[in-house]
Amino acid sequence: MRIFLEYYALKGVLLLTKLLPIPLIYGFCKLLATLFFTLDKRRRTITLQNLALAYPHKTEDERYTLAKNIYKSVAISIAEMLLMMHQRLDIDAMVSNYEEALHELKLYFDDVNRGKLLLTAHFGNWELLAHFLAKHGYPMVVIGRKGNNHLIEEHITTPFRTRYGNTLAHKSKAMAAIVRVLNQKKSQEC
Repeated sequence: MRIFLEYYALKGVLLLTKLLPIPLIYGFCKLLATLFFTLDKRRRTITLQNLALAYPHKTEDERYTLAKNIYKSVAISIAEMLLMMHQRLDIDAMVSNYEEALHELKLYFDDVNRGKLLLTAHFGNWELLAHFLAKHGYPMVVIGRKGNNHLIEEHITTPFRTRYGNTLAHKSKAMAAIVRVLNQKKSQEC
């Protein structure tokens, strides 16, 4: 039952992001992040403990402000991903040095003398990079955690991540997927 509730709740959110004005979507996500930060004491405490380890020289107030800003940053990324799902976000416009980026990508990917392995983390909008690269002819294997809800995974996450030709590999099978793709590429070049 929980699987269906989560799935249809997310479908409802996706419907809203299809219909609502874009500024309202950003505002709603920021509001949810603020509520989440305020009400979820356990995660807030973990965030503040991690920031204390990373920034021992900062005051408690500085770390608290930083933590709130981190939650808002994640909210912006979530809003952008929701908008990307409905193609209401121009991913090309999100790249500030668009022409230079395309030129550098062409140089990088056209160099057949070296393999390519791109590693990113959940920093900024991590989904945008994979979409941008694949949209411009550089599809890749996207490695991510398999979601706990198979309906969301099958009907929302996988179609979103594979939209421009990317292949999805779950992190439990990441190494095998990387080796398989590198071997396929090598055999194509022979």
